[in-house]
Amino acid sequence: MTRNYTLIQNKYEGCPTKLNAKKLKNGYRIHPKNQDEIQNTVEVSQMTINSKNFVEHIVKKKVSRKLEGYIQYIMSLVEDDETGGDLIGFVLNDVTRFRMIVKNKYRKYLDDHYTEMLLKKIDLLEHELKVKAYYLNEQVQEYTETKGKRVK
Repeated sequence: MTRNYTLIQNKYEGCPTKLNAKKLKNGYRIHPKNQDEIQNTVEVSQMTINSKNFVEHIVKKKVSRKLEGYIQYIMSLVEDDETGGDLIGFVLNDVTRFRMIVKNKYRKYLDDHYTEMLLKKIDLLEHELKVKAYYLNEQVQEYTETKGKRVK
């Protein structure tokens, strides 16, 4: 489902508009990524959203997409037996970074209950990665212990 927004030019272009600078600083800033060349459109490089409900909706959608991507990727890592420890360490660092972003950046836009649920889900993902890393580490140690001099 795509939504299109139309910008209508004000017929009172000569009238000054007063903007509250504090309100603009407290809003959620986004930078649109689509750079399509469409005729008769306005190019937007940055936009500040001040509606709390709209910001909450955007942030929840953004966070849920990111979390769903992590879940899919981690499930494929856990099911694959040939996954290296370096890759799991990299993903674990990325999930930890995502947790810090949620705590520091998105907490002010989301309600406390949703944030706590999100952090619990991230904890579960980190736990699964740590278990997989521990399992791989045990396999490596087992392999190195059996390799050695032959006893006569």
